[in-house]
Amino acid sequence: MTERKDMRNLEDLLRTIPPEAAGVDPNTVNPWHSAMGKLLWGLGLLTFRLHLWYLPYLLPLLGAGLLYLGARRLRRTNAGFRWTWRLSLGKLVWQGIFLVILATRLGAFLEAGPAFWMVSAVGCGLDFLLLLALRRGIRGAFLDLAGKPPRDWLLPGLAAWLGTLALAVWATLEPAPAGDMAVLWARGMGAAALYGLLLWLLHRQGKALERRGYKIVPTPVRCRDGAVIVLVLLGTVLLTVPAAVWGARTPAPVGAAAGTTDLESVRSHLIDLGMPETLAADLSREDLRLCADAAAVHDSTNHLLNGDPAIPQDLGGGTVDLQSWAVVLPDQSIRFFLTFQWQELPNLSLQEAVSASPDSGKAFTDLTARLTWTEDGTRLAADLPVSLAGGQEAEELTEEQLWWYEEELKRLGRLQYQPYALFSLPRDGEAVRGYLAYSRAAKAEDYSGGSIFGGWYYFHQSAPRYPYQDMEAYLLGRSGQILSFGGSPFPCAGVSYASYVWFTA
Repeated sequence: MTERKDMRNLEDLLRTIPPEAAGVDPNTVNPWHSAMGKLLWGLGLLTFRLHLWYLPYLLPLLGAGLLYLGARRLRRTNAGFRWTWRLSLGKLVWQGIFLVILATRLGAFLEAGPAFWMVSAVGCGLDFLLLLALRRGIRGAFLDLAGKPPRDWLLPGLAAWLGTLALAVWATLEPAPAGDMAVLWARGMGAAALYGLLLWLLHRQGKALERRGYKIVPTPVRCRDGAVIVLVLLGTVLLTVPAAVWGARTPAPVGAAAGTTDLESVRSHLIDLGMPETLAADLSREDLRLCADAAAVHDSTNHLLNGDPAIPQDLGGGTVDLQSWAVVLPDQSIRFFLTFQWQELPNLSLQEAVSASPDSGKAFTDLTARLTWTEDGTRLAADLPVSLAGGQEAEELTEEQLWWYEEELKRLGRLQYQPYALFSLPRDGEAVRGYLAYSRAAKAEDYSGGSIFGGWYYFHQSAPRYPYQDMEAYLLGRSGQILSFGGSPFPCAGVSYASYVWFTA
């Protein structure tokens, strides 16, 4: 304990010796020069970001770390620098927490609506208080020979920061400003110029004061700057990975043993009409009731959505077979069963979804979805909740969409709904399969070709995406798109279906 105290006393003694007296360039040992450089780089990286790979997330974290490192060397000098250090520590902690939150569903919640404005207000308030504390620390630490404070470069810097904030709020409230592209570019360039001015004024303040740095009381540190940055980055990554896995996983359905019902005769009748025994065995009591007195069963699988023959498709390291079956009822209505069966399970299941794009000519009813699997020799089944995407009315569409969906709007008064179901695969399940089903009325004279067309997708997610991307939000966002090109953020397989013999004489 005595040895450590002696070392501290020696360090305090050395700090009282001006660098010039030791024959050393002041810029290499000046605590103000080193701290100010880190503060400038930290503020810059927190604002100007490169949208490449994960740099938009790593660089702000690095910037918050540098901001903290610069402030911690000055915290013993006066109250202003102590508050700068405290606020920079809060900024660093919040930046790490925010990056972890972005790996979960909460990330989307914080980036929109009232939560976004609340978080933004707290963050901007924190930045402004940090600049005020830095200014106070500078004013209290530096005096010229006449006892007067140095020139105040940070006061116009605060004005530049407020101007940048005003332009940022404008851009958020009105992403596409009234006028032409010149207004958009002028706004963006103006914000960049104002923030650049703030950084330049900070640099100017630092250059004017750096040769008086030996008057500042630098704080001894036990953990080197490089080690702090590595620990911050490593700690954030170690928290983000499990958060991303937890945040992306949809809870697995709770299965119940599939027993017999009083509608077993309907099941046998469907098998006699040509329905696969596996599908018939999986039907819920509701689906059996809806298919009572069926007149015909047809394989309505057409081809893959890219035009290739409908064969099992590779997905997530496994193989899934997608098919469509049409059950014709006595009133000439049809119940479609869009079925999937995993021949080889994927490596990992975080989220799964089935999403249908029914033919736009008629409305549909009686949506059901089911997942079945074998576990410990017992066949289990779980009914899945079905939701709807689409359904936009004319007032919600652009001129291009109104033109493209003209016939659909005439027939339905809105865009066609697109049913979907979200789930994850059971961890210990085998022989996993399921279906999405719906019914629709039909009359032969409605279609010259006597056929009904449609398509559907099976989406799979094995690995988390950073930042978190909600599969359900993606499915909802696809509705109403015109000739949507580009790949899906989630691996998927799809087939089209066409029932050419869908009515009875």
